[in-house]
Amino acid sequence: MYISLDAGQNWQSFQLNLPIVPITDLTIKDNSLIVATQGRSLWILDDLTVIHQSYINSLDRKLLPHHDLHNVELFTPKDSYRMSGRSSARNSLTAGQNLENGVITYFNLFNYSDQDEVSLTYMNNNKDTIISLNNKASGKKKLKIKKGPNKYTWDMYYDGASDFDGMVLWWASLNGPKAVPGDYFVELNVMELYKQNLLKLALIQDLKVQLNLCKSSLILLTQ
Repeated sequence: MYISLDAGQNWQSFQLNLPIVPITDLTIKDNSLIVATQGRSLWILDDLTVIHQSYINSLDRKLLPHHDLHNVELFTPKDSYRMSGRSSARNSLTAGQNLENGVITYFNLFNYSDQDEVSLTYMNNNKDTIISLNNKASGKKKLKIKKGPNKYTWDMYYDGASDFDGMVLWWASLNGPKAVPGDYFVELNVMELYKQNLLKLALIQDLKVQLNLCKSSLILLTQ
């Protein structure tokens, strides 16, 4: 399989981990590429919006040689769904790998060094901070990054309350609430260089609500 980023003038390999096998059909569903093969089942490349945005950013870099995109690139996350479940951490030889459950955020650090301070912050529609991660922090707030492409998945939960010595809890927890459907922002800060994008995603639709609506419609149709 090959891909062209200049309207077909040049092509480059886009095989990735797809086996060498006849491809009988291609389609795009919800900005994911679905590949039907002869004898090796279906393969899915999730979230083509990263390729789309990367292509547009590459054009901006050519037109604007001193643009911030030469150092930092933050991609607008794909629409996410508020639902339960999670992907398996085990590699399977017989089953596909599901996406992580949450807001999957991709970003590029072209000139990153270990001395740089980098933070990734998620905010609500009023720009109030929900959670902020940093590569210089420790524990759950540690942002693991490297030079080049990076990915972080926000589980959509707010920060929880702090505990203290001697605290007694009966059938309770200090976990923060899960974000409700709506619009959110993600901000990438690299050495005081800010990149901010709107999350028209993180929770636009609640899958349980959709299922309940479907059940109600089915009851009306059968009565």
